[in-house]
Amino acid sequence: MPATPVHIIKPTFAGGEFAPSLYSRVDLQRFQTGCKTLRNFYVHPHGGASNRPGFQYIASTKTEAKKARVVGFEYSIEQAYILEFGEYYIRFYMDGGQIVAPGTTAAWGSGVVYHIGDFVVVSAVVYRSKTDHTSNGTTHNTPPGNATDWEASNIYEIATPWDENDLVDLQFTQSADVLYVAHPDFCTRAISRYSHTYWDITYFPFVNGPFQLPNTTATTITPSAVSGTGITLTASTSIFAATNVGSLYKLEHYIAGQSQTEAFTGVANGTGIKCGAGASWRIISHGTWTGKIRVEKSNDGGTTWYAVRSFSSANDNNINTYGAETDEDAPFLVRVACYGYSSGTINVDLTTDGFWQTGIAKVTAYTSGTAVTADVLTEIGAAAATKYWSEGSWSPRRGFPATLTFYQDRFAFACTEKEPQTTWLSKSSNYIDFGRSEPLLDDDGVTENLPSRKMNAIRHLVPVGEMLALTSGGEWSISPGQSGVLTPTSKVQKQQGERGSSKVRPVVIGNRVIYVQPMGTVVRDLVYDDSSASYTGDPLSILSNHLFQNHTIVDMAYAQEPDSIVWMVRDDGVLLSLTYLREQEMVAWTWHDTQGTVESIATIPGDGYNEVWILVKRGTHRYIERLKPRMVSIDIKDQFFLDSGISYDNPVDITGISKAAQGVVTAADHGFINGDLVDIEGVEGVLDAEGVSVVNDLRFEVSDKTTHTFKLKDPDDGTYIDTSAATAYTELGHARKAATVITGLTHLEGMTVKILADGSVIDDQVVTGGSITLTIPASRVHVGLGYYSDLEPLDIEVQQPDGTLQGRMSRISGIKIRFLQSSGGLIGPNEDHLDEIVQRTDEPAGSPEELQSGFHVQPISGDYTAGPPFLFRQEDPLPVTILALIPILTIGG
Repeated sequence: MPATPVHIIKPTFAGGEFAPSLYSRVDLQRFQTGCKTLRNFYVHPHGGASNRPGFQYIASTKTEAKKARVVGFEYSIEQAYILEFGEYYIRFYMDGGQIVAPGTTAAWGSGVVYHIGDFVVVSAVVYRSKTDHTSNGTTHNTPPGNATDWEASNIYEIATPWDENDLVDLQFTQSADVLYVAHPDFCTRAISRYSHTYWDITYFPFVNGPFQLPNTTATTITPSAVSGTGITLTASTSIFAATNVGSLYKLEHYIAGQSQTEAFTGVANGTGIKCGAGASWRIISHGTWTGKIRVEKSNDGGTTWYAVRSFSSANDNNINTYGAETDEDAPFLVRVACYGYSSGTINVDLTTDGFWQTGIAKVTAYTSGTAVTADVLTEIGAAAATKYWSEGSWSPRRGFPATLTFYQDRFAFACTEKEPQTTWLSKSSNYIDFGRSEPLLDDDGVTENLPSRKMNAIRHLVPVGEMLALTSGGEWSISPGQSGVLTPTSKVQKQQGERGSSKVRPVVIGNRVIYVQPMGTVVRDLVYDDSSASYTGDPLSILSNHLFQNHTIVDMAYAQEPDSIVWMVRDDGVLLSLTYLREQEMVAWTWHDTQGTVESIATIPGDGYNEVWILVKRGTHRYIERLKPRMVSIDIKDQFFLDSGISYDNPVDITGISKAAQGVVTAADHGFINGDLVDIEGVEGVLDAEGVSVVNDLRFEVSDKTTHTFKLKDPDDGTYIDTSAATAYTELGHARKAATVITGLTHLEGMTVKILADGSVIDDQVVTGGSITLTIPASRVHVGLGYYSDLEPLDIEVQQPDGTLQGRMSRISGIKIRFLQSSGGLIGPNEDHLDEIVQRTDEPAGSPEELQSGFHVQPISGDYTAGPPFLFRQEDPLPVTILALIPILTIGG
């Protein structure tokens, strides 16, 4: 008696692609949800799997022979940009296109102020300004003769200091319309956005430090003056180097207490003496007098004075008191002023306590190991030698911060070559000031070293409640402790683990951090656990570790909407996708290849979804491409499943159709010419007696055209279309010109492309002269590189009375597939034996299949084997979503 077939459902693919080493782990809970292959598929949070949409070609990079990066810039949810960082330049993209000169670019003019990136037109050629200048017709004259200021280009860009090899180490953080860029060999830059075509790059203007630990040797530094530019700093031993240009030096001098005696016999101002920040002054008066005096202070060297405290006497009082200006953070002047006088001599003694004065100078030129030229930024206490000095933490000699972020309204930096485990935070609400007071104030700058036994460099700062410092060898938290507010005296550093992080920038999903371990082959998450009061996490790649073997992750980006996917770039140019929804135990890995190698990835908010942008190398060229949103409609003509693809689709809005024997279509500036073939759809109204549209989904020939109107003819017999008996036009509608020659394919010259023309897959063609030619005109055409999308489940496991099914003979005679809005595909026991899935229902002959949903039963021819395999493949540029697979299994044989 033959065995009875068993129907085994696979209702979800939430396990993602499993490593071959786990093919027998039927004991794992996720085994039933895993696959052997998920190539160019990704898993939805609900468990279904869809083939990925295609990558739309946007532009070629400026220098195709050199590497570049794409970086997201989110000014707002509605306004976001992709920045192309290349060797010494940045180009900009928004709304799915590259930012170029406006169509109304003005002609060059003399006496005009031009900024970097401004455009002008000269003899119908667009030029972009390379400098900030005022045109004058001589030194700053008209292009093209002036190559210093102008270059012929309509693409907006700005210049940068980073070469091709520097790009990989750039790290970014953003505040409003400013993107801050860190690199360990360059001073941090600020890239500011003022408009779509006005961006500016400047040095990050840090002040008042930060500084290294104070000098502990006998070496002294002597300034030649206490203020001004071009002073000389002379060291007692050789401590300077040429790379000290740009360094800050903090010099401390002890200023002895000062005194000044005044004898007022009328209204007058006394002489100012210096008082230290937080130091005390004392005033004592003598004699018998009638008048008014006051203590005044000046913070600008005596130009402006402010009253501090006033006193008076009518031959009955003398003063003996003191005060301290605790709100000052630098030395200031104090004096006594008589502002009201009647009689007597007002004898006054004013004294100040001794104090330490801190001055700051910035090195501008190198002379020798013992002498440099500097500009004074903060007045130095004395032109005298001092051994109390500190060198700035950031400079070409000591390196610059490698990573940066914002935390509790402070700007945080970390890791220079000299101080790899140090974190610096600015003053509260003052992102450029790293100054520290004496005594310390709560809003002062914060400098802290990780108390690690190993010198593991900080690679990332990640704010998630606390600030996490991910180092090359461990994970640390930096928190304010019980106070809740981070201050110089209220901070707690705790080590949370010893796994370490690579240089790939982590992503944050909710309160979880996704990061790559140092070797680039293990991906983990990290989240605060209330029960242990510490950060903990899991390896996310363990069940799919074959995707990482002999490879590393080089870039990563997160697309929250619609499917919560972390996209990762592997060193061989393959994309990995991780559908991550931890609260639903969703951790599903898949992989994506293309005819080329992906080198960089970024995401920005789009219209209801997160846009995924890549920089991909195809042959010797590098392109910027954008992942098209999947299923923008259920019309098969709109589907885009091609890489490096372009679309021919130019709908013209219809605003009216007349009722006449020769109906007239109104469409402003339609651009058609007589004889063009147009497809019309979406018109409301214009129905015949049976309620059928007279114009929708039909092709016509344009006739009697004017600028804003045209008539319709039957393309077969040339007769006019009669709309006199139809119902009146209501609204909407589009007309699209049908074409046979599709251009704009220069970037795919010589390559074989797939084509979807009006919803039908037609024969592949080779791009010649930047175009292809269709045998039948089409009005909606998508052209690009094809790719396979493969889904192969794990072996079926069904518990038998006498044990497992694994290793036993069985065969699959058919598959029930539950599709959602899908078309096409192949299925069979392996890639050499695949049969086409035909889902055509009642569509008219010659028209494309509509997208189908529901069950489809497909027979499979195959022998009895141990663990009978089956493979689904989509090789056409059409969508497929599989919600469930039900193999019809016969056990035995």
